[in-house]
Amino acid sequence: MIVPHCFPSLIDGPATQVVIISGTGLSAPNVPTVEGLKIRLDKIAQDLGVTPVEDFYVLAEAVLDSYVDTGKSDAESRLCLAEALGMLDDRRWFGEIGLPLSGNTPRHRVIARFAVEERLGAIVSLNWDTLLEAALDSVGLADGNGPVRPWRITAHASVVNDTHLGLLSKTHVFAIIKPHGCVRNLEKARRECRSTGKC
Repeated sequence: MIVPHCFPSLIDGPATQVVIISGTGLSAPNVPTVEGLKIRLDKIAQDLGVTPVEDFYVLAEAVLDSYVDTGKSDAESRLCLAEALGMLDDRRWFGEIGLPLSGNTPRHRVIARFAVEERLGAIVSLNWDTLLEAALDSVGLADGNGPVRPWRITAHASVVNDTHLGLLSKTHVFAIIKPHGCVRNLEKARRECRSTGKC
């Protein structure tokens, strides 16, 4: 296998349990970055009367606190912010536009291949997009349950919060841990919110 990086222990050595931590650089420029979202966040903060600050994450926390102050739960606040930022309507976050080959890039597919070959123990993704998940889907790892093949990874599961940890108890499931959140999870929350009318 030829990889544009030097990972001899990952490629040639015995099966390892490497954990990859991926950040913005993995998906940029295919999805919006914090810099691109900052203009929208500044406008949202202004409309809510939140004092603007330069740091995106500090300002986002202040906006979330403002939503909570209006009686929304933490989950509802996060959904409101994602909708206000346009994240759920911009299908680049889902790999559905602007990308060939099943909504992912060669670097995402290399990581997916390492997962299939059991060279990775897990991925910690600090990104909100789902390009890694699309790459795993494209190499045959279903989101959830796949056909059981002894000692082989057959599915992947994203862990965004504590309620998702049970997904990892199944055998043959590869973990993507997303502590900052995930647009698929937010889109699911939006569907549930609209179906129950509790928005």
